[in-house]
Amino acid sequence: MCDQTPQPLPPGPPHAGAAALAVEAGKTLLENGGEVFRAQQTMEIMARALRVPDFHAYVLTNGIFVSAAGGVHEVRHIPAVSMHLARVEAVNALSRRLAAGELDAAGAEQALAAARALPDHDPRLQFAAGALGAACFAFLFGAGGDAPLAALAAAAELLVLRGLPRLWPQHRVSRLFLNVAASFAGALAAMLLCLALGRPGTHDIAGISALMLLTPGVALTMAVQDLVGADYLSGTIRLFDALLVAGSLACGVGLAWLCYAALASALPAGGILAVGALALPEGAVRRALYCGLHFAVAGLATACFAVTFQVPRRHYLACALTGTAGWLCCLVLTAAGMAPPSATLLAAVPLAALARLFAARHRAPMTLFLLCGIFPLVPGAGLYRTAYAFLQGDSAAFAAQGGQTLLIAIALALGIALVCGLPLPRRHAP
Repeated sequence: MCDQTPQPLPPGPPHAGAAALAVEAGKTLLENGGEVFRAQQTMEIMARALRVPDFHAYVLTNGIFVSAAGGVHEVRHIPAVSMHLARVEAVNALSRRLAAGELDAAGAEQALAAARALPDHDPRLQFAAGALGAACFAFLFGAGGDAPLAALAAAAELLVLRGLPRLWPQHRVSRLFLNVAASFAGALAAMLLCLALGRPGTHDIAGISALMLLTPGVALTMAVQDLVGADYLSGTIRLFDALLVAGSLACGVGLAWLCYAALASALPAGGILAVGALALPEGAVRRALYCGLHFAVAGLATACFAVTFQVPRRHYLACALTGTAGWLCCLVLTAAGMAPPSATLLAAVPLAALARLFAARHRAPMTLFLLCGIFPLVPGAGLYRTAYAFLQGDSAAFAAQGGQTLLIAIALALGIALVCGLPLPRRHAP
């Protein structure tokens, strides 16, 4: 957990404290899941409102570098990131009020302290939401009967993620180690549950649905977004981070596979890592019911991730509708025979449009709706299968899965970029 205690403002020129306040706001955004461009824009808006002369900022995924007139220099390191989108919204609202003249420097400092002190959601609620979200993904991936198994496998992952840091509170547990341990627990739980039910070799969808809680699909998509936006350094950092997380997940599953092989008489045949194909049933009524059920489950899955990412409760419905729009569009297009990258590109357009609409309507950052809404479309399973094929030495599968995953990530980022690039009419103050 990142330290959310605000640092004292340093002495110096009259505007030194204002510059430090803007930097602390950007640091808060990055620590809690905000994008690089959002942190940069927020700091520049606050610096203008506070009349900081000659303010220049350069933001990376894990660092902020700022200079201003009078020899003011600020550097912040962001070693760890946790998802707390309520804090992102609070800092965004703070910058809006400051730019509108509703706050002075002292009021902005108090508002920032209040934003950083926003409490986490109840761990029991996050636990239940994660398990329910994994069950929803099992249905969306074409195996609704495996939903209870996916929920139990996700529960095993969450127990490891929450439990290991508490076992050694005096030490900082490595994120990669946590990913390996959690993926090991989730995959082994899915394998053993299927074996106990007399269904060896059918654990694929349950395991992958549970791993959706860990897959770095959002990081991969944001990496491509940064690269498309010509922010090559931040994009490269995010890309390597996503690949490293995917590799750690594959290592955890590989260890689970070895343990399972030692317990079972032989390796189960067939079905490894094969997510069910999306296909609409015959008949208008059945198709309507099928799409309606996917509408409800996709919305529920997205809302579960909104809980996990600690989005304010008033935005849950908007997040659910955003994710549902993208998933239904992708479902229909894929069932019609369109290639997954093309379907993802077209599905990202209504998804991003809704996220942008809700952001304007709710006066909240687009991040809240976009990061939760894209989860049904992120190529998490494909990224995992790519890393798994690499560890198995299957070069053909590695090339095929890696190419497909990268194309889907690029398509998703391009669809979002197309919508975000459309200019909106400026609102004139009354």
